[in-house]
Amino acid sequence: MARLSEENDLLLKAAKPYISWLKREALCEKFTVHLGDREGTFLLVACGKDKARKRVCEQLGVIPGALWREATVGTCAHVLSLITKGPVQLWGPEHYSNDEVWQGVTCSSAPIFDAFGNLAGVLSVSSNSYYRQGPNTLRMVASIALAIQQHFQNLTKEAVFASIFANAEEYAFVVINERGLIVRVNKQALDILSPVCANPVGHHFEAVLGGKSEYFIHTALQCNQSFRDIEIELEQAHPPLLLRGDILCIKNDLEKACGCLVVIKGVNRRSSFKGSKEHPSSKSLDLSLHGFRSSRTASEMKTISFDGITIILGSSPRLANAIALAQKVAPTDANILLQGESGTGKDVFARYIHHLSRPGKPFIALNCAAIPKSLIESELFGYEGGSFTGADRKGRRGKIELAQGGTLFLDEIGDMPLELQPALLRVLEEKRLMRVGGNCYLPVDFRLIAASNRNLLEEVRRGNFRLDLYYRIAIFKITLPPLRDRGSDILELAHYFIQAVSEKLEIPPPALSDDAKRRLLEHPWPGNVRELQNAILHAVSMCQGGVIRASDLPEEIGGNETLLSLPAPSGVSASAALSPDSSALSGSDEALLPVKEMEKRAITRALLQTDYNIREAAAILGLSKSTLYRKIQEYGLRPSPRRRSHETYTYN
Repeated sequence: MARLSEENDLLLKAAKPYISWLKREALCEKFTVHLGDREGTFLLVACGKDKARKRVCEQLGVIPGALWREATVGTCAHVLSLITKGPVQLWGPEHYSNDEVWQGVTCSSAPIFDAFGNLAGVLSVSSNSYYRQGPNTLRMVASIALAIQQHFQNLTKEAVFASIFANAEEYAFVVINERGLIVRVNKQALDILSPVCANPVGHHFEAVLGGKSEYFIHTALQCNQSFRDIEIELEQAHPPLLLRGDILCIKNDLEKACGCLVVIKGVNRRSSFKGSKEHPSSKSLDLSLHGFRSSRTASEMKTISFDGITIILGSSPRLANAIALAQKVAPTDANILLQGESGTGKDVFARYIHHLSRPGKPFIALNCAAIPKSLIESELFGYEGGSFTGADRKGRRGKIELAQGGTLFLDEIGDMPLELQPALLRVLEEKRLMRVGGNCYLPVDFRLIAASNRNLLEEVRRGNFRLDLYYRIAIFKITLPPLRDRGSDILELAHYFIQAVSEKLEIPPPALSDDAKRRLLEHPWPGNVRELQNAILHAVSMCQGGVIRASDLPEEIGGNETLLSLPAPSGVSASAALSPDSSALSGSDEALLPVKEMEKRAITRALLQTDYNIREAAAILGLSKSTLYRKIQEYGLRPSPRRRSHETYTYN
């Protein structure tokens, strides 16, 4: 028994308080409580002070150390619960045994599982048959077994964490459970976090590590993903601290996240740029959505910041109106459709709405255009083990399940296969789903934010999108303006990005020359804000003498071969191919044309150069085919009667 007690120390420690309560409050000398291990050996037996009950227990072999298996005692609730791994209740004659004593016994049993999903033991309550147990008794036993299981699993996790921390002196460690609560920190972490919270244990990670850690930790917990060599700004500290390290997902035996470990490898004090070399780690330039930070304080530009993300309003009333609409509809649970060209920030808007409506809950994104049609169903709905060749034998949760309680962001929803759209519509209507290869429905609760750079009503007319799904996802519609329609915002954004990039590189921010400004204002920005951000990164890295010139910009913006000066097809001059005033496209008069006119003529030249091949023209312009079709329709470039069957267009 000493060896068994040592091997099952944590299980006994978790079960004793509940068994003591049962013995004291619930049994009234009429019931016997026994706890067995995974093999069926009794670890603990409690039968009160009734000597008759003790004699029956001894006669049946219900004593600590006794091994109960089907081969030795026959069929009983204790054994069946181990075999079926579920709650079981048997009454008198239902026991399959030659021993007549069993005919006068009723028993209810329920299993207990460890933190890795393995069977750890079984809890049973037995009595004489004239105290016949009912369904409520079985429910009580199952509930208490579940409470013991949760306590046991927590003790197991704490023991694992304690072993990790035993020799952890080099780095600071913070352990976060699946609910986002900090459950353990070592001395090094306590020293770092003490300016924010004297005792972080028991607090939600956002209250201690700040909102900028939300993306990484929620992704680790919801998507089983780890992050290495990242930076998190601890803004609550004074002065703010920049933490460098890893966020590692902790998985159970079922490959599901049961927590995460934050490893802090370095700490730097955050200060404004003064030519200091205090942050060598910041030289690893990261301008991704979640890594982009700027500590600009003197800027007069109107911005909205949340979770380490900044939306730059500038002086654009259209973008300000979109923000105001997002703020108004965010508190509702209604589905939202974001429309706008690629690079206008639809993903940032989706995160902003999520931040306003369901903060602290998971935000799960799926790009419908980036996943093969054959895989998108399993990615969205999940699948059961063995559903198809190559599937995980244990199955996998889909993006909808991962978004439980939070927000599901479906980008490029116009690319969702038509045959899959009814299934999504059904989930939105019924708030439940069935995994691929499954046979039961799972309840779901999430908010859908969809985005598309297409006109979905036009896709409905073409038969590529279901009208009923459109009305379901477009309860509210928010349209984001393209960068070329935001006027002076282009230069304001450019200055903002210059400041941010310069701070990351620890160099004085360079100035924009007049020719560079002119190029930025003339460019049609088919890639919108994302293209401008990358262009400024390129220019700041290439410039010399503290000034950004046109030659420092990417070739398609500041070089000689731009979208607006495409060569005409062989044998056709630009002036002959276009209308008589098309010569304004060349020379110094080019800058005098409105941006839309310049874009219209650039599209026309691309069509002429490719002999009206839509695919090749879209590649030259850096646009998708759907966007080019929309531009052709917008600018009235109607198909030529001679070439209508080959997707060709003439300039009117």
